Amino acid sequence: MQPADYCSKWIPRLYGKEPEQRGYKKICVQELSKITLYTEGSIYNWGDGFEDAPVQAKRICHMADLLNTVANGWLIPPQE
Repeated sequence: MQPADYCSKWIPRLYGKEPEQRGYKKICVQELSKITLYTEGSIYNWGDGFEDAPVQAKRICHMADLLNTVANGWLIPPQE
């Protein structure tokens, strides 16, 4: 999963910040740093859309996406 895709899916849900809002990228960088353990400075070097992220970071984003989905119950159908 691309880091930008991870951010666009999870930053609004976890932090209530939309991509067009001020501070979105900073929160995205902080979240990516938290899940990948790369420094924020390294993540800023991945490019404006994080297109130069290492393969390992993309894999971690995919795993974090799955974990967030399970942790937040989005795989479980609603009870009637």
